[in-house]
Amino acid sequence: MRRLIREEKGQALVLVLILLLVGGLIIAPLLDLMGTGLKVGKGVYENKMYEIYAADAGVEHALSLLKYDDLVDCFPDYDEYDYFTQWDYNLEDHDVGVGELVNEKSVHVTIENVWIPKDIPTPDTAPPAVTARQIVEEGKLIITGGPSVTEESTYEIKLSYEWTCGDDLLLDVNTIGIWLPPGFEYNGNCSLEDEDYYPEPQIDAYKGGYAVVWNFASVRLTSFPGDDLGPPMLKSFTFQYTGPPGQSPDNAVSWIDTSGADIGAATYTWDADVKIYKILSVAGGCEVEAYAAQIEMRKLGAAISGDYHAIGNTLMTCTSSYCPYYRNRLYKESSATVTVGDIPSNAIIEAAWLYWSGWIEGGGGAGQEVWSDSCGNFNNWIPGSRWSTLYGEFRCYGGGSDAVRTLTMHISGTANHCLDLSPYSGQEVTVSWLQREVETGGYWEDLDLESGDCLKYAFSKDGGTTWSGWDTAFCDDNPSSSFSDTIPEEYLTDRFKMRFLLTFDATNEYCYIDDITITASVSGGSSVEDARVNRVMFNGNQITADEWQVESTPDSGAPDSWCYSCFYDATDIVTAALDPDTKSGTFTLGHWLEGSGYNLYPSGTTGYPLATPASCTWGCMQYQWTYAGWSLVIIYSSSETQGHQLYLFDTLRYVAVHTSLDFPISGFLVPDPVGGEQNAAHITCFVGDGDEHYPYDFIALLDAEPSVPSYQIDNDYKLWDGITCDHNSESNPNNVWNSQSPGLAANGVDIDTFQVPWSSGLLEPGNTSAWVELGNSSSNPLDGELIVLVYIIMSFRSSTTSGGSISYLIEG
Repeated sequence: MRRLIREEKGQALVLVLILLLVGGLIIAPLLDLMGTGLKVGKGVYENKMYEIYAADAGVEHALSLLKYDDLVDCFPDYDEYDYFTQWDYNLEDHDVGVGELVNEKSVHVTIENVWIPKDIPTPDTAPPAVTARQIVEEGKLIITGGPSVTEESTYEIKLSYEWTCGDDLLLDVNTIGIWLPPGFEYNGNCSLEDEDYYPEPQIDAYKGGYAVVWNFASVRLTSFPGDDLGPPMLKSFTFQYTGPPGQSPDNAVSWIDTSGADIGAATYTWDADVKIYKILSVAGGCEVEAYAAQIEMRKLGAAISGDYHAIGNTLMTCTSSYCPYYRNRLYKESSATVTVGDIPSNAIIEAAWLYWSGWIEGGGGAGQEVWSDSCGNFNNWIPGSRWSTLYGEFRCYGGGSDAVRTLTMHISGTANHCLDLSPYSGQEVTVSWLQREVETGGYWEDLDLESGDCLKYAFSKDGGTTWSGWDTAFCDDNPSSSFSDTIPEEYLTDRFKMRFLLTFDATNEYCYIDDITITASVSGGSSVEDARVNRVMFNGNQITADEWQVESTPDSGAPDSWCYSCFYDATDIVTAALDPDTKSGTFTLGHWLEGSGYNLYPSGTTGYPLATPASCTWGCMQYQWTYAGWSLVIIYSSSETQGHQLYLFDTLRYVAVHTSLDFPISGFLVPDPVGGEQNAAHITCFVGDGDEHYPYDFIALLDAEPSVPSYQIDNDYKLWDGITCDHNSESNPNNVWNSQSPGLAANGVDIDTFQVPWSSGLLEPGNTSAWVELGNSSSNPLDGELIVLVYIIMSFRSSTTSGGSISYLIEG
């Protein structure tokens, strides 16, 4: 048998069968173990992946806080010059974060300011933020930088020194450094290389990028190339860099350390316009560390290569007998063009901000009127003895006890003399009124009030048994002409009352109240959303506003009327539409064509107009204030701009009849005039509703807060819009809001740029602040008009730097 088996050529089959039998007995358990291992491995992989995604979400959220300037809103103690504090939050936090877990993970985010200057200690005088802020804001020595537009891969560092005496000229430079962001490296060819004092730079990997530091042997600043005159003394040098194609190191940060002369709080300073942040996001066992760089364009800290161009057009104008101030024609759309030469062909578009604005008579989202009082009598009120009626207004004067200056609601025709607001529970209910203050009971003089002279109000939910605390409508001089507030939900009962208290302390101080109105929202949304004016067509794109603002305009003659302004970041659309070689292009803004009810010109209908057109002229005073228009602000950087400081104020301002608006601007540096330059600054305003028919309106640039009524401001302080019309010329600019703008084919809005020449003396070298007033040159309130200020841009010639709001992420 053994021999037969040895000689049998098919004997391997038996062994294979035996192995298959044994394998069949063990393979099933082995496969089960392999499946379990795969499941465990898959679960570990998925969990780690979810952690990474969650941590990345924390970084993205932190970047959004930086992009939209929300750090101060989220962290009231945040200070951009505090380099020691860490501000942290959980992403699921409803107040700061997104309000929910991400991938079922809790995400913890930490943000801190990063101190960039290498080998220079962080300001550490207590409190540190005060010292750092003082170094920057003193501005005696300024260092800035930016990529050259004319020379490829070249970076220029600039110094501006505001010296005041001979000893200041002894300033020595010890160190100049620059941090190049990730992806960029120093490539030599420094323009100082031929100077005897030039040292080779020390280059080190530093904070995700590279630090390039020149350590000088105390070289006098006057030895550097540039202008030795001034002040300010201007110096600069260049070097070359390498980096990713098509990109430039806009977020580089430069610094300088000095000796030999007093430059302020410290011997050093840095380019504080560029802010570097460290972000740490932790989700489970995963940590993502990121660095972000940002340049704030809404508060430009002096733009070496930045400037802007503003265009726009009206969407409404008048025809035939409606002219000149009843605008009855509502356009389907309108266009404006950036022509060749408006923006330098070699410019880089940093941002493009789109604004549109209009006046709505009512309806849509204006709200449902619940109750109103025209203030012709006290049928619905119990007045203190110092309250009276005069020409259809409630009036009260100061002095005496609180009781004689209190006005309490007492509704006639109801059993409990209360107002029933319970049907409106869950809706937004607002109360509004018109208000003003005058002196000695007269009509013409402005009143000098103090901070304790106020108009206050309170609510009751139980018919006057208990009251809320006093809220303030206004204190001191120049109150807004209208006021509104939301009534808290707890007071929306069937026994609602309200009351007023005047705290004026002198008998010649008077307050007037008129047109008290309570309204409830129709759908719970804002008026802009209900009326759908936040949606427009822009260059063929359906867009919805990023932000919007609303102001009630009851003194227009339409109690439930309102005006609005909408904002949209149109950078991507504008960049794509502009010719890449000439930076020219045409832009069109118009209505979404949905619904019917309003005919548009030359064709089309809509149920949601961007403004209410005038429908009559006789007995329709409210239509004198209607308007609609839009404006596009394009911000760019270019070597041809010679540097400006840009300040954009886009808070919607409603300036009512015979009122003025004044506010300060500061933080800029006015240098000596550049050769051949006639203008020290220019100011651009987007204003709605002004018209030529009503003169006396002006804009003035003052050196301090106005101490006299606006009608006493001298013409020498006023700016001219370049339009000659009634009461408006270069020597008498007192009708600048005339609904005419250079380059616009039809009137309806003002998009005016005012030049501030050096010869005017309104700005002088070394100035760091100014005061702007939008006023009325007539002492008669009947001569005033209503205007709506959408934005005002101030551009000052300077030698500091600016750039777009840019952020980048470095993972480590």
